[in-house]
Amino acid sequence: MICLSLIFLLAGCNLFEQRTPNLVINIEDDIVVSLWEDLNPDQRTLKFQLTSMDTMECSDVIFDHEAKHMGHIVDIRIKGLIQPEVCDLTPSPARTDIDFQLPISQYQVEFQIGDDIMNAGSIHVGNDVYILTMLTTHGLQLNLSELRRIPERAIWGYIALPEPNNDLSSTFLNTMLNIGQPMNIEAGNYGYFSLYDSGHLSMKDEPSGMYLTRFVYRLDDTLISLETKIQDFKNEFGEQAEIAVHTWEGQSF
Repeated sequence: MICLSLIFLLAGCNLFEQRTPNLVINIEDDIVVSLWEDLNPDQRTLKFQLTSMDTMECSDVIFDHEAKHMGHIVDIRIKGLIQPEVCDLTPSPARTDIDFQLPISQYQVEFQIGDDIMNAGSIHVGNDVYILTMLTTHGLQLNLSELRRIPERAIWGYIALPEPNNDLSSTFLNTMLNIGQPMNIEAGNYGYFSLYDSGHLSMKDEPSGMYLTRFVYRLDDTLISLETKIQDFKNEFGEQAEIAVHTWEGQSF
């Protein structure tokens, strides 16, 4: 394993151990890599989300890095860790998001850690999916390397109830059906939600200990109509249920 330079002292931090330069050795997986797609009305952003496997003494430690996109090459270099002079003394992994705007295509990926460890691979940017394939993963652990993309016009969410109430859940779904219809999508991890081969849906950050009815629909009406329908439902039933609805453009209601 290698020891990356630290900007400011990280007491007790041993993300990388020292090794002889240019010595090729097996190293423990230390940086967890996940794909994510930010949604907004104007454009979508692919993120490489980096998380250290080790816990830092501060919650706001980040990776010092350089990132470039040149033609069909995506180049990421991790140079070390940065800890603020004044930090939140809450133990947490180091985290950093690296953003790219990548048109539909296939790209070569170069992922360097320090001066001596180089990983090579590729990322497929398709209309429906991102697929990161690494030929080597020295110092890396791929957590989410295949991320399905949110379809255009998709809306998703849930109604959460403290007790089972099929009538109220059905009322909510019928409200959604007034402006949309169930969307036929491929099974996979969409980041914001996952659809399993069994047909089961799970939502990111959904509440625990409650009875949930989840949905993924295609919106056939306007976003203004959607917002109005959700607000009307919350005004009438908000004290009985927790509702979350999200859109392909990044809005949440």
